[in-house]
Amino acid sequence: SLTAGLTLPQALMRNLEHLPPELQGEMARVLYDIRLGYSVADAFANLAARLGTRDVKMISIASRIGVEHGGNMAESYRLLSGMLREAIGFEMELKAMTTEGRMQALVMSCLPFALLLLLSLISWDMFGTIFTTVAGLGVLLGLCCMLGIAYLWIRKIVDIEV
Repeated sequence: SLTAGLTLPQALMRNLEHLPPELQGEMARVLYDIRLGYSVADAFANLAARLGTRDVKMISIASRIGVEHGGNMAESYRLLSGMLREAIGFEMELKAMTTEGRMQALVMSCLPFALLLLLSLISWDMFGTIFTTVAGLGVLLGLCCMLGIAYLWIRKIVDIEV
């Protein structure tokens, strides 16, 4: 619509029904702000303040620059959408690559408890003292603390922010 020569509010109004319901409500609010007298840049700044995500802030900045300084807004939005799609693809690829580490943290944290339960079922005489004596409960408490720290440590290593 911008390429065809419509202004940004006209293009938003024309394509409003094609948007997903969540985004449709937010864009309707942007149009409402414009009708109330806000500039297009201020309406998008309000949208960025409401949602607070990095992607919406980039859209707000692109809108502000396009409205205040002119230029080809259609091309700016096209480049911005390509950049955002690449960022989303990279985040999904990164999440897929770190799935092994997250699963390893879960398995390695649960494995000692599963092994202890299995050995207790097989030979209660040998491993039952862990649950019935003070020293055994102390060992279990230490095990829980160390496994909790290890789990959090592995999660911290695997959690990569983009």
